[in-house]
Amino acid sequence: MTSPYVTFPQQPDTATRRSAPWRVAATTVMALVGPPSAGFFAFWATVTWTGCFIDCNEATDHPNPVGGGLLYALAIALLLSGPVLAWLLLRSGKAVALTLVVPALIVLYFVIG
Repeated sequence: MTSPYVTFPQQPDTATRRSAPWRVAATTVMALVGPPSAGFFAFWATVTWTGCFIDCNEATDHPNPVGGGLLYALAIALLLSGPVLAWLLLRSGKAVALTLVVPALIVLYFVIG
């Protein structure tokens, strides 16, 4: 029989544990900076892939599918950086959902509004 005076250390509940401020700040910055950067790099990738910007003709076009593909990969990585950081640093489904929804709402606000 164990003594009533012997206690074992209790682990804090993960739902009530607060995240470190730097984790929240890093996730927020990447969630807000990642999508616009991804849009820029996707546009740049399209120009690089096709080899033309405004006027496309065979004499001046120099398509580079490898460089364009690498820029597309960078754009995808930037687009997913917010949700991935939210999952890795915060371990919360709510944080992942917020990093997906909030930038989309900001884009809709500027496009529609």
